[in-house]
Formats: sequence, C-alpha cells, structure tokens
Amino acid sequence: MSLPNFRLTLLPKTLIVGGGLVTLLLLLSYGIWLGLGDRALWLSLPLWIGSVLFIQLEIYYRSLEAIYRQDDKLQMILDQQARQDSRQTKDYYQIEALFSIFSLVQLRHPLPPMREWAISPDFAKQLIALIDQHKPESIVEISSGISTVIMGYCLEKLGQGKILSLEHDERFAKISQLNVQNHHLQDIATVVYAPLKPIELNGQTWRWYDLDVLQLPHPLPDRIDLLVIDGPPGDLQHLSRYPALPLLFQALSENGVVIIDDGDRADEQEIVQRWQQEFGLESERILNEKGAFILRRSSPIKPPALAHASSQ
Repeated sequence: MSLPNFRLTLLPKTLIVGGGLVTLLLLLSYGIWLGLGDRALWLSLPLWIGSVLFIQLEIYYRSLEAIYRQDDKLQMILDQQARQDSRQTKDYYQIEALFSIFSLVQLRHPLPPMREWAISPDFAKQLIALIDQHKPESIVEISSGISTVIMGYCLEKLGQGKILSLEHDERFAKISQLNVQNHHLQDIATVVYAPLKPIELNGQTWRWYDLDVLQLPHPLPDRIDLLVIDGPPGDLQHLSRYPALPLLFQALSENGVVIIDDGDRADEQEIVQRWQQEFGLESERILNEKGAFILRRSSPIKPPALAHASSQ
C-alpha cells in the first residue's frame, strides 16, 4: 500500500491557496486596526473560515499520510513474516523427509549437502519409494550426485539391480565417483563422464550427453526399469531435458517408470506435456519442494519417428 497521488498533487495547491488566505486575512486585520470597523470585519469572515478549512484539510492530509506510512511498514512486516513462515514450513518438510531417509537407508558415510543444486530430501524420499515399489533391475540416471548414492543403498537392500549415471561435468563426475566409493557402492552404481555434444532431433539441434562413450565395460542397458532425469542444467537451452525420452524410450521396459525433477519450472512442464503426446505416457505431478513428475506407459506403443536422432 502506498500514499495516493492526490496527496502529492493537492498539497502544493493547498499551501498556495492557504498562504493567500492567511495573507489577505492579515491585511484585513491590519485594516481593522486602522479603523475600517465592521465592514472590514465582515470582509474578513470568509477568510477566517477559509483559513480554518485550510488548516483542517492540511491536518487531514498529514494524518492520512501517517496512516499510509504505518500501513506500508505493517505490510512489509507481514510479507517478511510470510516468507519466514513459508521457509520454515519447507524446512520442516525436508527434515521430515530426512528422518524417513535415515530410517530406511543405513548410511556408511556422511551424505554431501542437499537442496540448492543437489536434490532435496523429499525428492530422495520419492526415489526410495519408487525403488521399493517397482524393484528395478536397471536404473539409468541423467546427472549424478546424492541420488546416485541413495539409490545405490536401495538396490543393495533389495539385493539386485545396477545404476548407470551420466554426468556432463568432468569435475563433478569425479566427485560423484568418489562419493560412490566412500559409500562402498561401486559394485552397484557407476558414474560415467559423458560430455555434452550437439545432436539433431527432427531438424532441431540440442546439446545432450554423448552416448557414444557408453561402451564396454559400461554400455547403455538394453532395458531401463527406472529413468531418473535431473540434467542437463535447465539454463543450457530451451527445454534442455527434452531429448532424454526421444533417445532412451526404446530401452524403457514395459513397466518402466520415468521421474523428472524440477517440475515446478515451466520448461519441465512443457517437456512432460510433449512426452505425453508423443509417447502415450501418463503423468503424475509430485508436489515436493522443486516439483517433480512421474511418467508411466498408458498403453504399449512404438516410439514415434521423431525419436530418431543423429549426432553432429
């Protein structure tokens, strides 16, 4: 809330008119003092009334201005409190998710920091739930990090399954590989450095992971039971993560599940809509901290022609 514009436009006029009235009043009062008598008194009466109205109007304006200033301060305090409450609520949900993770996963080494660029605890909890429900034998992860470690523990607990994680950043790929080793999950999870390269999908060029690096001993699985998409970065290009399904749909198993992070972003929502139309998938929106979508087949279909890709 802010002070109305009329306060700023009328005040100078009020001061000018009021100043004129007071000047005339003083002159007439001086005339009365010189002996003009009753005539000067009657002439001065409207000026006295005008002066009183002017004073009352100025008091009103100043009171109104003070009220609006207090309203501005109050609104600012309320906005700050609302932001703080929202943050505290989000923090509570993440702490709650962490308790779920720690009750289900027995860690052998501390986890790196979560949230911000890394996945949030509530997304990790969702991954645990999907693995527990579908018991995948083959997981392909687009991007790597804490999710690689947590899913590795889940597969270890199941006693089956492998993870192949693609990472476009060489430095981060080494960090993820080290995290996997620190948690003694290297027999389950593999992080492969796959730099981004131009590919062409239906006449449009994208920058996406170089799948040519997936050779023995770490080839791309013929069957993907769970596809986790959290890369490449959203600011890389428009609909940055779109190529994942056109390139990997053929390997998705009959009951395969796809989950994509950052579902609150407009690009990810548009990507999911396109995937639904092009691949006949059903989607479920997850209302976690960053948003997410889970996609499943609605009926067995063949990959459309637009899934064809060529490297440049």
